[in-house]
Amino acid sequence: MSTDGKELTERFYVCMRAGASHVEELIGLFAEDAEYTEPFGPAGPRTHRGRDAIAQVLRAGTAQRPDDFVLELGRIEVGPDEVRATWTCASAAFGGAVPGTDRFVFDRGRIVRLVTTFDGPPRPAQSST
Repeated sequence: MSTDGKELTERFYVCMRAGASHVEELIGLFAEDAEYTEPFGPAGPRTHRGRDAIAQVLRAGTAQRPDDFVLELGRIEVGPDEVRATWTCASAAFGGAVPGTDRFVFDRGRIVRLVTTFDGPPRPAQSST
């Protein structure tokens, strides 16, 4: 995987942080036949196939995002076949900060596969007292 994978991964997180104002750009990062597996469903992980299906999920997710949502990108590791990125998202609605990992596969400058997983339970927010 080239440094393009790192740049595309960073762009993905810029769009994710921006939310609804960048959701169409976010959707455009995916190939027409991409697959996105996400852990956010009530029954556990779900896989969405095709850009149109992924677009529905991303639009709904950004529309329902809590006002206090914060996404922090951790480490990006570029491997020969995939890019792995760690992150933490936080909101009072989540009960604190939730750690996770995204594994991206890119082809011709587009995401062809993205698998998102949680890396543990929410960590309580730090008290400022």
